[in-house]
Amino acid sequence: MALKPLPSLKFYHIIYVCVAILVAVSVIASYSLTGELWQPILQGIGGFALMMVISKINYQKINRFYQIFFVLALLLLLLTVIFGKGGGGRSLSLGFMSFQTFYLVTILYLFYLCTKSAYEMSNNITLDAKKSAVRLTVFAIFTGLIAMRNISTAMLLFGTGLLVLYVSGIKLRYLGIFMRAIMLAGGIYIGGSALKDKGKSEQVQNEETKTRGGTGYNRIKYWLTGESDVEGY
Repeated sequence: MALKPLPSLKFYHIIYVCVAILVAVSVIASYSLTGELWQPILQGIGGFALMMVISKINYQKINRFYQIFFVLALLLLLLTVIFGKGGGGRSLSLGFMSFQTFYLVTILYLFYLCTKSAYEMSNNITLDAKKSAVRLTVFAIFTGLIAMRNISTAMLLFGTGLLVLYVSGIKLRYLGIFMRAIMLAGGIYIGGSALKDKGKSEQVQNEETKTRGGTGYNRIKYWLTGESDVEGY
């Protein structure tokens, strides 16, 4: 009896495999750091199941709400910056529970950015200097406000957003000017926060200032030299 040929892998199958590998690596890393096993496993399974459910949604049906997603992302971002609680002021409290908003803010903003860019490209709308400046300014506001509380998430948004902006048609010259301005502002923010927070523990930095500049500087220095300016780091 002849064996049936194996089904060919689809693109989304490869995505599922990659996500499963990343979840497994995350569980191992979490266990090595905290000694907890079942909590990261349950979180990984829950996240994977949620991804499977969301993948069944026709994105074209929710594209019409992209402007609402932008408003919601901006509102959540401002509320978190002003009223954020927890480590670094990253969480909003609902009384009975608290949750970190920056991951949701990043997803909502990137959905808005991708949908708007796809609409402009499909309708042959070009981005002139004025439109590019507005687009980059809004992007800088989102990235900068997130960086005040969560530098790693801001870096992920920055890298992904730059790719989307480039594909959407913004000229490399404008992107180059934007990147230099962001690097300068980021250097000033991290350096200034490092001087202000010098000698304080990371916990005190989070509780007193809710900024991440000093923490970012200390981690960069620790990665480069193995030395730390923060007590108990």
